[in-house]
Amino acid sequence: MKTTPNTLKHTNEEALFFGIPVMCDKSSRQDFKTLIAKLFFNPQITPEHVIRYLDQLQRGIISVDRLLKLIDKGMQAPLLYRSSESDLSELMHDKIQDWTNTFGELSASDWAYLEKHYGLNRDTLMDTQKNPSKSEFHSPKEMAAHVNQIVIGQEEVVNAFSVPIFQQNESLKNNYHFRIASPMVLIGRTGTGKSMICQEFKRISKCPVIYINCQDFSPNSWKGDQLSEILVREIKDGHTIDELKYAIIIFDEFDKIPEYDQKTVGDKEDSYAKAKMNQIMGLFDQGHELFLGDGFKQDGTTKGYKLPVDDMLPMFIGAFTGIEDIIRKRLIPNKSIGFKQPNSEVEITEAETEALLKQVSKEDLQTWGFNREFVGRIGRICVLNSFTPDTIYNILTNAKDNILQKHIDYCRLHNIDLSFTSEALRLIAEVVYKSNCGFREVKPNLSLYLQSLYFEELSDLPKTKDMLTINVDCDFIAKQLNLLTK
Repeated sequence: MKTTPNTLKHTNEEALFFGIPVMCDKSSRQDFKTLIAKLFFNPQITPEHVIRYLDQLQRGIISVDRLLKLIDKGMQAPLLYRSSESDLSELMHDKIQDWTNTFGELSASDWAYLEKHYGLNRDTLMDTQKNPSKSEFHSPKEMAAHVNQIVIGQEEVVNAFSVPIFQQNESLKNNYHFRIASPMVLIGRTGTGKSMICQEFKRISKCPVIYINCQDFSPNSWKGDQLSEILVREIKDGHTIDELKYAIIIFDEFDKIPEYDQKTVGDKEDSYAKAKMNQIMGLFDQGHELFLGDGFKQDGTTKGYKLPVDDMLPMFIGAFTGIEDIIRKRLIPNKSIGFKQPNSEVEITEAETEALLKQVSKEDLQTWGFNREFVGRIGRICVLNSFTPDTIYNILTNAKDNILQKHIDYCRLHNIDLSFTSEALRLIAEVVYKSNCGFREVKPNLSLYLQSLYFEELSDLPKTKDMLTINVDCDFIAKQLNLLTK
């Protein structure tokens, strides 16, 4: 639900400042303005948080001075980003849009205040809105360095992915028609970061990035959306044909198109999968145009758009669970191993599986079920590293904006200074590792571990104005684990 400035009570006749009525006496006016400016600059504080803080100020739960100290101590103040306009632009785009939707456009006096006190002019921040969250990267290495701050432990894959993504962005920017960027296949176990890598590249890419789940995608519309229908939605969402010509289309769950028993896509009994692959293969055809139907004209003829596919870049990701057996059979042909049967005595260790996956080839994709024509179009096959407890720990402590940091930031909004000991994080990493679900298991686990803390502590918050310090140690996590397993 969107909250409007009318939700706030007007306590005097003062003019609006950043769309918000000044609600304090003259002696505190400058501090109040400083507070509003910092709330505006902080990308982690939504307009809904601002309204909550102002309500607490009105009710005397917290003072302007206390809230200023809270922001400066535990949150990202605007001065931290003064050295990098691109970082500031990236962080501020969504915040400016949300603020404008909630409180209205900034006035000329608001812009003047920002320039006088923070040295940030209107042009800098308005450029942010024109180029939402898209920093300018001058090389694949720069692009990869950014993504590697978010995705820890997968540098080789991120570096490889950055090359075609950067080339595609350059093609859009300069209207190139070289199509030198080659499609790639990304293989990784559940929870190793496939989706996160793609989502982060999508966030920073100037090209449209279209994410399609192959299990929902349908060649005939009766069991999902056709490719043309998905692309029409992109046009309705604001992308032009000139932008979509350079779209990066990521096909997730791509390994699910062939049958698991390795029937090649194209067999007569696999006509549905064949039709799916035919639509995907159409993206490789030089000179081919997709017709994107969009209803009918008054004379009954179909209306729509013609979209050239020459410069599009399809990418493919999937878990390919079991492909290590195919690899092993290829590498050791004298041993009849094949796919593991329930009574098989052959056990593949974790380390062996990791080593086998790193040797996946195009031949293995053909054995999996993809035809030679498709496999021949693939430029590179990338395999994500499996996670170890150390990898999970490093993500928790080093990855930018990870789920642990979100809990810490959430608590700061409620006057709680939440911290974790190294031993507690090591225990969490070990539990997540044993779940065999990858890093995605961290989010539900943290919610379970901290549930009692939130229930007890948040209920007491209105009674105090002071910052409450909570240190989560190994004993606390162990206790929660014991309670959850009973």
